[in-house]
Amino acid sequence: MQGNILPAPISGCSSVAGNVELSSQKRSVGLDIVRTIACVTVIISHFFLYTKFNQVPFEGISLYLQGMLNSFPIGSDLYMMLTGFLCMNKVFGKSFYKSGLKVVISYVFISLLTITVNRYYFGMNMSWSKGLMGILSFSTIPYAWYIEMWIGLFLLSPFFNILYKAIPSKRQKQAIILILFFLTALPDFGNRYGLYIFPAYWEDFYPLMFYLIGCYIREYQPNISKWKLVVFAFALVNIAPLFNLIVSHDDYIHIIGDRNGIVLIPLSVTIFLMFYNVSIKSEIGKTCLKGISLRSLDIFLCSAVFDHAIYPYFISKYFVDQSQFGAYIFIIIPLIFGLSFTIATIKRALFKGLERLIAKLRHVDRLDIKLT
Repeated sequence: MQGNILPAPISGCSSVAGNVELSSQKRSVGLDIVRTIACVTVIISHFFLYTKFNQVPFEGISLYLQGMLNSFPIGSDLYMMLTGFLCMNKVFGKSFYKSGLKVVISYVFISLLTITVNRYYFGMNMSWSKGLMGILSFSTIPYAWYIEMWIGLFLLSPFFNILYKAIPSKRQKQAIILILFFLTALPDFGNRYGLYIFPAYWEDFYPLMFYLIGCYIREYQPNISKWKLVVFAFALVNIAPLFNLIVSHDDYIHIIGDRNGIVLIPLSVTIFLMFYNVSIKSEIGKTCLKGISLRSLDIFLCSAVFDHAIYPYFISKYFVDQSQFGAYIFIIIPLIFGLSFTIATIKRALFKGLERLIAKLRHVDRLDIKLT
């Protein structure tokens, strides 16, 4: 799923997992950075699910900074764009679909691990039958909605590629992306608080929009000034906290909307453009980013278990108010990330060992056939 210096050939597709390993000559450190940002922002976004950020008066510098971080739930958007970027040239066939099996296998493995921890550590009343059915309904892991969405996006991507490449001009490709933006973002922004002013039937087609954006970036390789992108991103993440500071409402108002909102769509595209073609010289840096990238899916899925354990502990021990507790982001997020990375590394080692064992057994079997 990566390449080293764009626009060098890039192979692989399973962007959510980083599970297609390429030689160091073909990796794109920029895409590894994007995937790392996606993984970390997913973990950060859960801080606001487990704390009282949304239920307290919005005032003070600490809550303002938390509001800026709360404007960064762009992980799933980045993953969808990565899927389009990396799968753009993939065609229908057995080899393509086999490349997605590692994502499904990882999901099932970590789901089984989640059931085990929930039953025997947290003492939750979850039978194995209920847990196994939850794997099929993508409910055993609270954040598995993305896997459910990704499966369809992955299966349809060869046909999306046909559609994209059949569009004859750059302008028309921009037009379909812009139309999908309006169809998905405007309803999210305008249809609230009893209002229904935009047609919303196509709102849930935003994965296709992000996929096509990824294809567009892959094809045309836009190179925008990094400083302009930084300034624009900074402005976007200040919209919601600045609005809430002015309004001074008792509860935080999420004017930026969902992941398909009018703020998060341009923000996620901005972050993607900021880093996708970056190169670094440090071999240590490249190795670290590659390590995170290859474990991205497992870190994302494992984080649910650690969220469930760590947030209640820290809240019970150290929570005074939301303003004070904001500082614990710098403890909780690295802790959850580190623990999830460790489990992902152990799982990766187990799978590598299993792959080597299967390869040896196949080799022995072939030798036995030849000898007999």
